[in-house]
Amino acid sequence: MAMSHIEVDPDGDVDLAIQDANQQDFVWPAETAVPEPTRKSGLQLSSSANGDSTSGAECIFRVSAGRLSEASPVFKSVLDAARKQRQPSSTGSDEDRLQITATKWNIEALSILLGIIHGRPAEEVPATVSLDQLTKIAVLVNHYKCHDAVEVSASRWIAALLGQSETAHLTLPYGREAMMWLFIAWVFGKEAILSQAASIAILGATGPMETMGLPIPGLLVFTMDNARHKAIEDILDGMLALRNALIEPGRKCPSNKAFSAECTAMLLGHLEMFVRELGVRHDSQPARPFYGVSVRGLTAAIEELVELQWREDAAGDHDVHRCGLRGLLRPLTKSALAEIPRLTLKGFPESKPGVESKEQGCRQTRARRYRVERRGKR
Repeated sequence: MAMSHIEVDPDGDVDLAIQDANQQDFVWPAETAVPEPTRKSGLQLSSSANGDSTSGAECIFRVSAGRLSEASPVFKSVLDAARKQRQPSSTGSDEDRLQITATKWNIEALSILLGIIHGRPAEEVPATVSLDQLTKIAVLVNHYKCHDAVEVSASRWIAALLGQSETAHLTLPYGREAMMWLFIAWVFGKEAILSQAASIAILGATGPMETMGLPIPGLLVFTMDNARHKAIEDILDGMLALRNALIEPGRKCPSNKAFSAECTAMLLGHLEMFVRELGVRHDSQPARPFYGVSVRGLTAAIEELVELQWREDAAGDHDVHRCGLRGLLRPLTKSALAEIPRLTLKGFPESKPGVESKEQGCRQTRARRYRVERRGKR
């Protein structure tokens, strides 16, 4: 592939070389023929003061060290290291220019970001970007810690994608787009969007949360996984508790004590049939991470449950018996859903500088002060 040059700043004193470009692909497992475990991106940034650093580069950006250092502490650190490594040169100006390299970045996303950092006029900055492109930009912003530089543009892009409102309700199934929104919301501090995307994931996931290699904080992923596990456990444990209550001798029907035995038998049989349809056995309930089971799927199955109808005498002179299985299971789902936490930005590692940059030394402290807001509490 021929190497391309992009002059973000024609008078720039730094060449940023991108090797193995355009590898920021966020693929949902179902989109691949042979799914492989997704891992955190191995994107790297290095520095060099000689021309060897651009060997194999697919694109070189001409940029300003001053602009980069002002916008990004990461760029500043790398540029400082490059200056210390600089070898004396008596040749042309190209060899006097600092050279740093990065790998795998998407060229278009990086070009947009560098343009904003270098003060490109607003009319030259895209008014809208796709969700994919915004995710790629968010990865760059999180990596380089240049949130302040793109804050205005990011808010405009998010509003455009959501229909001119950053508080618009997300109506997505759990999947690739929902997890992209979760990451974008975390990077740019959009709490309402993060809460909605996290709720979609907790309710819709049928296994461990899929991050597609996006650098979503491990504590956030763990919290969502744990909330999903607990909700499923609460519903399944509630079904087991109901079964145990039904097989207890002497159970009295709340509708008509004279038909307690018949009522109990009908409910117990219906419950056994229902849990078998769910693929659950009372003697060997599924365990975490509950592959193939979602909170939304369980609640929908209960809501769609068709009640058995029977009369208290064979002649049919009496009304249909009022006890039904769905009425006994609905409180289980209502309680489980009420216990799912409303996740906010509080208590999680932040993407902006000053917090995540200290993550290694503060991880345990943040875990101790972790808090979530219960749904319904503001």
